[in-house]
Amino acid sequence: MTDTELIERLKKLERDNRRFKRLALAGLVLAAAFAAVYATRPVAQTITAHEFDVVDNSGNVRVSMNVVAGAPSIALHGAKGEVWLTILPDWPGITLVNLRGGAGRVQIGVAASGAPCVKLVDAQGDVVAQMAVSASGSPNIQLSDAKGQVHAQMAVSPQGSPSIKIFDAHGFGVDLGSTQTFVPKTGEAQQTSAASIVMFGNDKKHHVIWKAP
Repeated sequence: MTDTELIERLKKLERDNRRFKRLALAGLVLAAAFAAVYATRPVAQTITAHEFDVVDNSGNVRVSMNVVAGAPSIALHGAKGEVWLTILPDWPGITLVNLRGGAGRVQIGVAASGAPCVKLVDAQGDVVAQMAVSASGSPNIQLSDAKGQVHAQMAVSPQGSPSIKIFDAHGFGVDLGSTQTFVPKTGEAQQTSAASIVMFGNDKKHHVIWKAP
């Protein structure tokens, strides 16, 4: 390699070095400009939409939020689309769903009166057991058949009087504990103690057929 060729190569390296420095400087300026723009860009405080879905890496909807019949609804979904949990649209609460059948089996919520309630539902969608607090503050538990007829009820009155009521399909009933009876001749109401047992007939007046003590 001659001296002339060596000098030409050195000049070429110097030109390339200057060109690289200019490109690097332009890139730094551009990056700084983008950073300044995004740093001062306002962040949206409200997102408005009719429905909001959260999906997993496979694109499956796992959480959905929308409005059903004018009421807000939130649902959690499994990987195959099955519903695990929903917020009820007709009363403030949630429904736990059977993963196999897709039916709501447990309902937890607050009634329109403000009283809390837990309902257990059979495979056909009928409420067969529920635990609640009445508007007067009385806690109670009810067991029903598939037609909605109550057959057993346990409650405590706001005054602290406990009672258990049992009914059959023919209308006969037994009250264990504190209950209220009426004297046929005078119509006077009598409150029994927690140690009493009262059996009622299945007529319209639901008269007492036996009691002790």
